[in-house]
Amino acid sequence: MIRIRLVVASLLLLSFHILAANYVWNVSSGDWGTSGNWSPNGIPGSSDQVTISSGTVTVSSNRSVGTLIITGGTLSLSSSRVLTVNNSASWSGGTITGSSSSKISFGASCSMTIFGAGEKSMNYLTFENYGDIVWQDAGEIKVNYEAHFINRSGANFNIENKTRLDFVAATNGGRLTNYGTITKTGNTGGSYDESQLDPTLLNYGTISAEVGIIQFEHGDTGTGLEGTFHTESGAVISFADRPFIFDGANFTGNGTVQMIQSNTRPVLTSTGSGMTFSSGTTFLIDVEGSSASEGYVGGDGPIIINGTFEWRAGRIYGSGSLVVNGTFLYTATTNNLMSQRTLTVNGDSYWTGLSSKRLDFDNGASIINGVGATFHQQSNSTWEVISAGSGSFINNGTFTKDAGGGTVTLRVDVTNNGTINVQGGETVYFDEAFVNATTGSLTGSGLIDTHKASTVTLNGGYNPGGSSAAGNLSISGNQTLSSSSVCTFEIGGST
Repeated sequence: MIRIRLVVASLLLLSFHILAANYVWNVSSGDWGTSGNWSPNGIPGSSDQVTISSGTVTVSSNRSVGTLIITGGTLSLSSSRVLTVNNSASWSGGTITGSSSSKISFGASCSMTIFGAGEKSMNYLTFENYGDIVWQDAGEIKVNYEAHFINRSGANFNIENKTRLDFVAATNGGRLTNYGTITKTGNTGGSYDESQLDPTLLNYGTISAEVGIIQFEHGDTGTGLEGTFHTESGAVISFADRPFIFDGANFTGNGTVQMIQSNTRPVLTSTGSGMTFSSGTTFLIDVEGSSASEGYVGGDGPIIINGTFEWRAGRIYGSGSLVVNGTFLYTATTNNLMSQRTLTVNGDSYWTGLSSKRLDFDNGASIINGVGATFHQQSNSTWEVISAGSGSFINNGTFTKDAGGGTVTLRVDVTNNGTINVQGGETVYFDEAFVNATTGSLTGSGLIDTHKASTVTLNGGYNPGGSSAAGNLSISGNQTLSSSSVCTFEIGGST
């Protein structure tokens, strides 16, 4: 009989602990560990539910809770203290604060929702996610006093609407470090809803834009971004305003990664293992009014673009390689500059930028049109060396001045190892040193004009007009024809 009573008592005690209680904060300020501060009286434990809608709750010792609901008020963690949330959480208003050594941690089995237009702030402490967070609707979280949002390995942070994680500059903002997955999944306000994640970004996991835009505005100035940045078709990841460093970052998917100006002009620096773009991804540079100090791509690391590279506005610096294995689109809306770096294009190129805008070369910069590639010069622009001998174009494929009734001026050193084709009604001016190599040929029914070139060396084929059409050859000054050159003229119907 005594044994039966003990078993019954133990079961009753166990059931008492299993049944979670719902606690509501009911004083203006006080300590989590004071029973009278809660309704009903008691101290919430690891399986209980806690609701905070007003007042200030101070966590002065390490605590664990089953469910945390914050609709207002302030949850404040003392120095070095940790609050662990085990099962679920929601945050629709209020402030989560502490010190640089305190932490609120959402466990691997925890599902959290963030919603509502109520003001939400995180200050000083570390906000750590091991589980799943869903940010459901439009709103803003202010990140102050170097607070640190960490999305751990295996964790998911899903953004379903137009939201902003705001770096508050006046209070030194904070950081966002991702080891898991950050995904923009919803677009209830339209396909171009923009979610701004402003805190200083470090990425070692995956950031994915399935719809709309994810925009980042702060990079770490000492540590390179790694991991994966993924964009679905029609979706965009933007880097804006401030410096970003990339070291081993991979860009995948069929969407667009863009460098744009929001308030100020960003700087993207490739170092170490650099940046690699997959075959479906478009990389767009669009920064008006760039200068030597802002609005440029630089660094000594490689940039490998297997998809599409669109250069609209901005500068390109640095000693690292820039290789486009897909399509190169030059859609200039302003004068652009390339300094030191070599751009190698192994796919097709289309130059459609404004005819009034130049591409300037400096400090040995070079464009190489690869073997088998076709470079379509469709607008009437100028390639300009801004200091003597400091820029070049090497054609190993086909360079064609497409029909459109205009002129392109190549005021850079040109070496032709492939074919230069000038279509009828078009003109190509060579204004610096021009070498037509042994393997090179000049064809087309347009005009090739070298009268301003500093030197002209012809080693390959020179066939104005092609095999079946009349062309124009303008020779002024001394032209060097080597023993290997072949120049074909059709005069009066006879060769």
